Amino acid sequence: PENPLDEADDTFDLLGLDDEDDSPDESDATVEQLDLIRLRIEQKEMVAAGELLAEIPESSPVPDRDEIEHVVSAALRESNRLIIKAEKLEEDGRVKEALELVEQIAEIAVDTPGLDDLRLRLGQAQILSESFTEDDELPPEGTSSTESTQDDAQQKKARQASLKPNAAKIKTEGLPVKLIIAGGIALLALVSAGLLYFKDTSSLKQAEQKWQQVNQFIANKQYKRAEETAKAVLVPLNKVFIRKSEKKALQDDVTRLLNTTELKQGLLGKALYNHQYLPIETVRLLHQLDPLTAKGDALLKSGKIRKAIAAYTTAREFARINKLQQQEQTINQTINNLRFEETLANARKAENAQEWENAAATYRRALEISQTLSDAEGTGEISRKLAAATFRHELDRSKASFTEAQWQKTIEMLEDARKIVNESPGTVSADERRELDKLLADSHLYQILSLARHAYETRKWDTAIQGYQQSLDLLRSQQDVFSGTHDQAIPKIEKTILMIKIAKEQSNATKAELENDIRTALDHYKTISNLIAASSFKTDSDISEIRKNVDAKIKGKSAKLSMITRENWLRNNFESIFHKAYPSSRSSKLSHPKVTFVKQKKGKQFFILSCVERNHGSSFRLEVNYQYNLATGKWSIYYR
Repeated sequence: PENPLDEADDTFDLLGLDDEDDSPDESDATVEQLDLIRLRIEQKEMVAAGELLAEIPESSPVPDRDEIEHVVSAALRESNRLIIKAEKLEEDGRVKEALELVEQIAEIAVDTPGLDDLRLRLGQAQILSESFTEDDELPPEGTSSTESTQDDAQQKKARQASLKPNAAKIKTEGLPVKLIIAGGIALLALVSAGLLYFKDTSSLKQAEQKWQQVNQFIANKQYKRAEETAKAVLVPLNKVFIRKSEKKALQDDVTRLLNTTELKQGLLGKALYNHQYLPIETVRLLHQLDPLTAKGDALLKSGKIRKAIAAYTTAREFARINKLQQQEQTINQTINNLRFEETLANARKAENAQEWENAAATYRRALEISQTLSDAEGTGEISRKLAAATFRHELDRSKASFTEAQWQKTIEMLEDARKIVNESPGTVSADERRELDKLLADSHLYQILSLARHAYETRKWDTAIQGYQQSLDLLRSQQDVFSGTHDQAIPKIEKTILMIKIAKEQSNATKAELENDIRTALDHYKTISNLIAASSFKTDSDISEIRKNVDAKIKGKSAKLSMITRENWLRNNFESIFHKAYPSSRSSKLSHPKVTFVKQKKGKQFFILSCVERNHGSSFRLEVNYQYNLATGKWSIYYR
């Protein structure tokens, strides 16, 4: 482990005058998906277009999504309305009107469920209607039947063939009229029954197709569309008269679905997850999180702790990005528990092997992790083992960073160790005693540095400066204890104090700039420059770069302040300037002074000063060209 004092090297190495911020990108729906949806709409395949659009997550930004949804929804509503109207016309026997509506529907949404079946039924009904509406007159008595029917035999044959392509022609010559009529009625009844059964089959098929859509909508958590489509399932079922058992089974399924808690909660924007209903978007994210945590569980079960921690870390990052705070906390607790157990096992292994340096560092890590656990046990035992390892010559090598509470526990344990040494002087050698004193001093130093670092991170500048100054005082007062690597700590901490002072002034300067207080901002930048000039680090590369930036700020702010001062002087003295330039204006009222900077050339700055002159109810614009000599500091009129 590294020396905690090295933190002074990297605490401020990125300190500058500006901050940067990066934001994550968001993924968009693919161009291929949008092109396919638009193609479906052009081909009037509105149902397919709606299904493709539903596959794109709501969270994905889709150009013109609202417009596309409006077009598809409007087309589907109109096609559903027209197909219901066409089916009503079919029931009323108005076949021709129904066929016209079918063509209208095809122009709106060619893939409307049940449209092809309806077109087929209407076509067959039209053929059947034409067959039975023809006037088949019997021949007069004594006249040949063959002769009286010869003219239209071919037309009848074609229509009969369209009804029964494979049936032989029925011969009617010589049959009684009543027998022919009875046979026609029987045939009509048989065909009607067949058509009714065929219509039931078509209606059931249409209802089953819609039912499949309902199940798909439920699976996709599209509960509003599921409810609407489920109710639409009942429409074709009302036209089923023969296949009643299948009709009732499907009606029962629809009724059960409409009364389920899942659908009712879904309409409220919630879905079931682990025996509780949560917002649908949250459930979607949780389902994406599940395989990530499951991977960690599987690796942990197989004993691959490090890989399990990596998998859980991926899951935690997903939870953090998607604001699943409870899951993030739970996963983080699992990660910390695993790290704690792994670290504690490694510490015990090092202790059993009498690898005291490794044991002390690992116990420190275990103690640090234990502070993040809500149910950690045995921290007292860990502290005692840490003190024991420290006593065995290794805490002087400690470079881990503890929190304030952890350092305090370490100090308390070392004080107890000192009491033992004082009570039993012969237990340890003089070298071990000196080592113990050094470890205790190190612990005090690290505690002070930890508090100072925390103050800096919370932008408590004065507290941070005071803390680092205390660490300097401690190092200087106990130079006999702090030797070796600690001899280099003093200049590092001194530089840290300088950097914090610079950060304090930089913060105040930035605040003044936001308030457009240029003079105050300039004072703070000058303070930074003076701090650097008075320090022993002015030749340091980092400090030199800061000074270079600050001097540029001072130059720019000074120039801007000078310009503001000169413009204010012109505005404050505009009346006397115009009275001198235009004596006739002395009796007029002058107002609305305006200053415009023109240019700077050859040591002079050129301005245009204008105002409004009011005299006897009239207004005039006066203008004068004024110049400022940078060398002499004097104003004068100039003529162009």
